[in-house]
Amino acid sequence: MASIYERGSRFQVKWRDPDGKQRARTCPNERTAQRFRQEVEEAVSFGRRWQPRDTRPEPELFEICEAYLRDVSRNRQPRTIERYGLHLDVFMRWLRQREGARARLAPSLLSKRLVGEYYDALREFECRNGSRNLDTRRRMVGDVLLAWKWADNDDEYRTVVPRPQRLELAREPGRPTIAPTWKEMSACVFAARGWHRQVAVLLYFTGLRVQQVMMLRWGDFDVERATLNFRGELGKSLHERQGRIMPVSRGLVTELRAWSPTEGFIVQSERARGGKRERMFRARDMARAWARAGVRQDVWRGRPDHAFRKGFVTNLKRAGADIEAVEHLVGHKLPGVRDAYLDPEAHPMRDAVSRIPALSAVLQFRSPTKVRAG
Repeated sequence: MASIYERGSRFQVKWRDPDGKQRARTCPNERTAQRFRQEVEEAVSFGRRWQPRDTRPEPELFEICEAYLRDVSRNRQPRTIERYGLHLDVFMRWLRQREGARARLAPSLLSKRLVGEYYDALREFECRNGSRNLDTRRRMVGDVLLAWKWADNDDEYRTVVPRPQRLELAREPGRPTIAPTWKEMSACVFAARGWHRQVAVLLYFTGLRVQQVMMLRWGDFDVERATLNFRGELGKSLHERQGRIMPVSRGLVTELRAWSPTEGFIVQSERARGGKRERMFRARDMARAWARAGVRQDVWRGRPDHAFRKGFVTNLKRAGADIEAVEHLVGHKLPGVRDAYLDPEAHPMRDAVSRIPALSAVLQFRSPTKVRAG
C-alpha cells in the first residue's frame, strides 16, 4: 500500500489515503522509511488517514480504561465488568495520588516498575481491613495488566502505550479443601439476617454461585414441577451459558412457597435500590453469619459464600448421589465426549436433590417484601 523511493541520500515514502488522495513523506534514512511505511500501512488498513503523532490528541489512561470496559462488555458478564471497573478505579486513584491531583495521566506512565509499586501499595491502600492478602492484590493487578494488553492490541491505542510487561506475582499458599456439613450450613442459614437468609437458603439447596443466586427470578422456578430453569445469561463458563433445566429439592419448594412468590428477583435486596450495587453481594455479610453460627473457620474463611457450593457437592457425594448428576446440577462440564453425547436427563438428578436434608421446621420466613435489609 506504501512504496519507498530513494532520493539521493534520503528516502521518500508514497501512499494513498483511504479517500484516494496521494501523499508522500521524506525520511532521513532507509531504516526510518521502513518503520514509517509500516505505520502508514497500519493506519490505512484500518481505514484511517495517517497523521503525525504530534497533531493527535494523546488520550489519558482513564480514557483508555473506559474504552476497554466498553469493548470487553460485549462478551463478559456484567458482574465481571463491574469488577474490572472497580479495580481500574482503585488503580486510577492510586496513580492520581502518586502523580498529583492535577497531573496528566499519560499512557507512557505504564511500566513494569509502576505496576510493581502499585502491587506493593495495595497491601494497605484503601483497604478497610488493614491489609489485603496476596490473591486479592494479584487479582487487582491482573485486571490492570489485562487492560494494558488490550490497549497494546487496539489499533487506536497501540501507538501510545508501551509494550506490556509480564509481572511475576506471589500466590497465597494452597489450603486443603474442607467442606461444611449439612448441619453447619443449616446453622449458617439460621444465623443469617434479613435478605441474606434468603441467599443462604438458595445456596444451601442449589449449590449455585452467589451472584447467580442474586440474579434468580421467580419466573425461573416451576414450583409445581420442582424445577429451575437456569438461564444461560447467568452462566460463568461457555458451558453454563447454554443454560439448563434442573430439578430442585422439595425442601426448597416448601421454603419458596413460604416466601409469598412475587414478580421480579427472588432475593429482595434493599441495598441501594435501583442503583448499580443492588444486585451485589458482600462476602463479609455471609462471613458474619458463619461466625455467629460458631462454625469452624476452616470451612468458610476466605470465601464464605462459596463454602455452600463445596458443602453441596461434598455432602451429596457422601450421601451416595451420582457424581455426574451433581456436577451437572452445579454447572460443571463433564470430561471427554460424554458432555456432547449424553443427555442430561440420563443423570439421576432428581435422586440427587432428594438427598438434600430439609431445613429445620423452626426456620420461618416472612414475605420478601417485608424482609429488612441486613
